[in-house]
Amino acid sequence: MEIVDRALGFSKGVGERLGKNCSLSSIEYTAAGKPIYEAARVMVLEKTTIEAPEPKKESVSITLSAFVRLLCR
Repeated sequence: MEIVDRALGFSKGVGERLGKNCSLSSIEYTAAGKPIYEAARVMVLEKTTIEAPEPKKESVSITLSAFVRLLCR
């Protein structure tokens, strides 16, 4: 949710600088250069065998990029 907070702060700053009321129109996330849904689909397809689930504690790091669209009036 940090990206949403940053985008809202950015839209407020842009609005003040332009003298307009800017709002967040949309956010599109990407992971490693692919849309987030595509990255998730690839991770599912990479697993070729079916195993019984077992609890695991893993530290996973995913890099996300976001394209933010603002609407200023």
